[in-house]
Amino acid sequence: MIKVKRPAMPDILKESHPDWTKTLVDLVNEYGRYDKIPKDEKKQIVNQYQHNDIKEAVKKMFHGKCVFCEEHIETVTYTHIEHFHPKSIYYEETFEWENLFPACSKCNISKGKHDTKKEPIVNPEKDDPEKYFIYPLVRIQSAPESPDSEKSQRTIEVCDLKRLSLYRAMATILNQFYENERTLEEKMNDCNNLTQKAAKIKRLHRIHETLESMKATSANTESHAGFLRYLLRTNEVVKNAIQLINKHKNELALCSDFELY
Repeated sequence: MIKVKRPAMPDILKESHPDWTKTLVDLVNEYGRYDKIPKDEKKQIVNQYQHNDIKEAVKKMFHGKCVFCEEHIETVTYTHIEHFHPKSIYYEETFEWENLFPACSKCNISKGKHDTKKEPIVNPEKDDPEKYFIYPLVRIQSAPESPDSEKSQRTIEVCDLKRLSLYRAMATILNQFYENERTLEEKMNDCNNLTQKAAKIKRLHRIHETLESMKATSANTESHAGFLRYLLRTNEVVKNAIQLINKHKNELALCSDFELY
């Protein structure tokens, strides 16, 4: 899980959400409770948030990924517009832009009607998930220095972030990461054994290219970017390679120090 930057509210939502909200609130008042509204009548108003412009904006927000598990949604299921605060409890927030997130069906079903106000979970827009979670041996856990370890653990449980399919996906990513780590280490060893400056600079450029390639795998657009960022920032070979590149940045004509993100 990584932090999300929300795009501008779609015009259709900006124009219509006050009226949609009023209609829904009126129905709740008429029937006494949200769950007492007749199904067809409720569907007619509530499903307005499924408008294509809204759905596309929500998908774009997180590059087609589920905001919780970071799987690319279209490869495993279809996109749900998830209400962070459940609409069945907080119906007045059904059409609030800040309450809409993209989610896969598995996270959506697992989260269900969990009351995120009484029992908060990590909000990827307002919280920085990378401060809340670590991934030792591809097992997501609450970070030792999490701002709120109870919220971290609750998020894992509520969204079922320890499900087997996620382990398998992250294990595949880990195997590729280790391949890249081995390549990086070999290039560093070669570099340390070189005495000619030109050859050494050439090898340093290759180390820099490998680091850039590894960094690209943790871009916002990539599946399980949070997991990959954890691997990158905790891996000793990567740390040593970054120190080496930054030490020689002037010789490599780099404008600034290399940073992971």
